Amino acid sequence: MDFNNTPQGFSYDSGQNVNIIFPSEERMRRKQSIAKDCGKMGAMLIIYHVMSDLLMYVFYLVTYAVLTKTVTLSVSEAATYLVREHYGLVTSTSFTMGLNLAATLPTLAVVLILGKAVFKADFNGFFHPEKKGFAAGARWSPACFVINMIISMMLYYVMAFLNNAGVTVPEADFTINRPSILAVVTQFLYVVVIAPIIEETLYRGVILGMISRYGKGAAVLFSALAFGLMHGNVPQAVSAFLTGILYASIAVNCGSIIPSILIHSFNNLIANFSTLANALGIPHSDMALSIIEILIGLVGVYVLMTYYRQLRYSEDRSKQELAEDRKSIFTNPVLLIYLAILIYEMVNDLIEANIRV
Repeated sequence: MDFNNTPQGFSYDSGQNVNIIFPSEERMRRKQSIAKDCGKMGAMLIIYHVMSDLLMYVFYLVTYAVLTKTVTLSVSEAATYLVREHYGLVTSTSFTMGLNLAATLPTLAVVLILGKAVFKADFNGFFHPEKKGFAAGARWSPACFVINMIISMMLYYVMAFLNNAGVTVPEADFTINRPSILAVVTQFLYVVVIAPIIEETLYRGVILGMISRYGKGAAVLFSALAFGLMHGNVPQAVSAFLTGILYASIAVNCGSIIPSILIHSFNNLIANFSTLANALGIPHSDMALSIIEILIGLVGVYVLMTYYRQLRYSEDRSKQELAEDRKSIFTNPVLLIYLAILIYEMVNDLIEANIRV
C-alpha cells in the first residue's frame, strides 16, 4: 500500500496509523464569532444611519407643524413650504445645527441601548477613561493638525483640478451666513463638542471595541473607512479616512477613545476658528489664527519626529490568521451592505450636483 499518496483529509504517521484531519474547531468558532460580531456591528451602523435620516425628516415635519399649526406626513410638502416661506430660517446655522443635534444624539442613545439590550454586543473595551488618554490627546493634537494641513493642501489642488475640468464636487459648508450669538453657540456646541463625541463613540468606540480582538489593523482600517464614507462627500471622505486611521491608531495604542475625542474636537475647533471669530466680530482673527497655526504646526512636527513610533501596535497572532480574519471582516454581508449604502448616497449626490450644473 502506497502511503506516500494518501487521500485528502487523511494523514499517515510512522506508526502506520491513518488519522482523519478535521478543520480546526477553534478556527471555525472564530469565523462564527467574527460573523456574529460583524453582523451586530453592521446592524447597529445601519440603524444609526437610517434612524438619523428619519429624525431629520421628523424635525422638518415638526417645524412645519409649529409654523403652520397643521400636520402633514409629507416631507416633500413640508420642505417645499419651509424653503418657500421661511428660507431664512431653514438655511440658518441655528436651524441646521439644531437639526443635527436632534437627529444624532437620540439616535446614538438608541443604538447603544439596542446594542447592549437586544444584540448583546460587547463594545466596552475603549470606553474606559484612561489617565494616559488625556495626555495622549494633548500630545497628538498638534501632530494630527499638521497631518490634517498636509491632507487639506493635497485635496485643495485635486479639487481645483476637478473644478477646472468642469466637475462639481459637493462639499460641506459651515459658513455662518447670518451671524448671531445663537448661531455661534449652536455651531460650537455641535461641531466642536457633540459631533466629536458622537462620531468617536460610534466609529472608534463601538467598531474598535467589537472587532479589534480579531486584528487591530483590520479594525483601524474599517473604522477609518466607515468614518470617511459617513461624511457623504468626496473631500471630507478622503480627509476623514486618512485622519481616521491616525485617530484609530492612537485609540488602539491608548486603549481608549478619550485621546481621539480630544484630537477630533481640537481639529474641528481650529477648522472653524475663523468662522466663529468672524461671526462674533473679533478683530484680527485671521492674523491670530495664522500665528496659532504656525505655533501648533511647530509643536506638531516635533511630536511627529519624536513620538511617531508610538503609533505602531503589535498583533498577538500570525500574519495568516490576521489575513483570514481581515477577509472575514471585509466580506461580511451586513458590513458590505452598510458600506454600499454610504457609497451609493455619496455617488448619487455627486451625480446630482453635476446634473444640476
